[in-house]
Amino acid sequence: MKRPHQHEIDDRVCALLKLALPDEWVYRELPKDYGIDGEVEVFCQGRSTGVLFKVQVKGTEKPSFLTDGRTISFSLRTDHASYYCDELLVPVFLILVDIAKRRIWWHAIQLDTDLAQRLKTTRERGNETITVHINSENTLPDRPDVLLHRCSEMALLIAFRSVSTVSETSLLNTLSSIVEIDPTVQGLSRGLSYARFELLQRKWRSGDKRKAKALITEILKDKTAPLFAKVSALEMAELLAIENYRSIDKQELLPQVELRFAAEQKALCRSGPAQLRIHAALKRRIALLHAAIEHDYNLYLNTKLYEVTADRGMADPFWAMMLNPTRAEAARSVVVRYQHCMRLLDLAAENGEFYLVARDTAGVLFKMVNFLVRLRSEGMTQAVAFWEQRLEALAGAAISIAAKLEDWELASLLINSSLHIADMQQSVSLDKRMEWARKQAEQIPKHEVCKRLLDSLERDRSTALRLLADIEDAEPSIDEEKRMIRVMAMSLGIDLDNDQDEIANVVRIGLRDLDPTRVLKTCRHLFLALGSSGIPAVMLGLPTAGWKTLWCTLHNYGIGGMKLDDLHKWLVDEHCSTCADRHPFPESWTWNRDWQSEQHRRFGSRFPAV
Repeated sequence: MKRPHQHEIDDRVCALLKLALPDEWVYRELPKDYGIDGEVEVFCQGRSTGVLFKVQVKGTEKPSFLTDGRTISFSLRTDHASYYCDELLVPVFLILVDIAKRRIWWHAIQLDTDLAQRLKTTRERGNETITVHINSENTLPDRPDVLLHRCSEMALLIAFRSVSTVSETSLLNTLSSIVEIDPTVQGLSRGLSYARFELLQRKWRSGDKRKAKALITEILKDKTAPLFAKVSALEMAELLAIENYRSIDKQELLPQVELRFAAEQKALCRSGPAQLRIHAALKRRIALLHAAIEHDYNLYLNTKLYEVTADRGMADPFWAMMLNPTRAEAARSVVVRYQHCMRLLDLAAENGEFYLVARDTAGVLFKMVNFLVRLRSEGMTQAVAFWEQRLEALAGAAISIAAKLEDWELASLLINSSLHIADMQQSVSLDKRMEWARKQAEQIPKHEVCKRLLDSLERDRSTALRLLADIEDAEPSIDEEKRMIRVMAMSLGIDLDNDQDEIANVVRIGLRDLDPTRVLKTCRHLFLALGSSGIPAVMLGLPTAGWKTLWCTLHNYGIGGMKLDDLHKWLVDEHCSTCADRHPFPESWTWNRDWQSEQHRRFGSRFPAV
């Protein structure tokens, strides 16, 4: 029996693909299963990166080029294209092989927005095939790094599919069906109001936080105090702790603070009424949502800093391949945590705990705003539109509930927090959200509360508009960059407060030396050369967490080491203290990156890190 010609072509194209892939990449053929021929696992420096993608390999004896000479036209089955673009949950590449000239092209089909738009029409018309346009510059074995970058983009896109598929239908239906609520039957609302002892409230509102803290401690230790009172006191203690961490610029620790207090509240309410147990569970879920959002944002910052390290020639290829799959998983984690919160809010609504729903919805909104910021930063317009719509509907329902409960302060809080659903960097989006917020404020009949809310909204709008002119080109300051690096270090499991952790010690040195003003301002002849650094420095984009050499460019003295202050002390003791050529900068001078780049251009080749 003669073997079919197409089978021979299939074997040849798969063999050519294997030869074109980097030596460390592993290609595995798969049973012919709905248009997938094989999978590729990516290794780097002998380590598995966890990056995996599928391939559909096609061979042709005469590729069809369009008139531009750069685009290849190829016909693909419509059902296969739909499977790749809409259903497959792993990255997939279409590989086209020119058998005659042994050329190989690849196409990231899940990123093909033109194909995705045409697919809908093609399916409606019942066409069995659809044309795919392939960029002839995407070739193998050339530039596998570009292919990997597209693979990472597809992994993120797939993650954002799940980001845009959650539903609060059950909760919103429950809330929208409520016509009237008797405020006097809301157990938690009454309990918390009763629990707020008059003295504690007076101290809290007057700003006497020291005495309020002492009263909180007394209430929590008092075995006869009502459970509602203890819950209220514990939440005030949490607000004090959060305020303290913010005052010392330790915002990165806030998710851990929230989780700690949520655990205490859960233990406190274990034998309490149902509404307090649900509230404690919600507190924990909201804290976990906050932690997931912070982790997602930290990885985004890591991506931005990685781009800087790549420009500096410090990029670690292994970390580059790991980063986007890790980010995709982090985005999915945010969605899962959000869904957990929605299920508990739904449970609270089903149990008639409407005050609880409105109150904790405010917590969810505050956290999700940060997720929206990250989505906007990366131009994820589809996901942004989805979440804006979802969060607006959720906020509107919660505001309506707060109004029916006649809790005007809570309604005001929800309206104010929902303002930040808008894109604060676009005046049109901000004005649209302001109009929505004003309409919501019409539900508040108390004139003084409504006026205070509208004044607050207008102040927020004015502040945001003032920032718009500068925010586009603003670069992070040294202090802001240090904070970002501390946050990322924490997300990578590096405890910067642990003096016994060697990696943490190296990172702390790098943070201190990130701004070398204190040393370099002592003499215009000093030049700092940065040398090799370890994996933590690469992952954090912190080049000063490594070897460095401090040079005198006038007399050719230099010394290398890790700590800039130690190097400077040696140079001063040995040479500078008696040097007649010492030429300090003015006291107001500060180091900046432009100055450093110019110094590197002048002295980098003569005075390397040694």
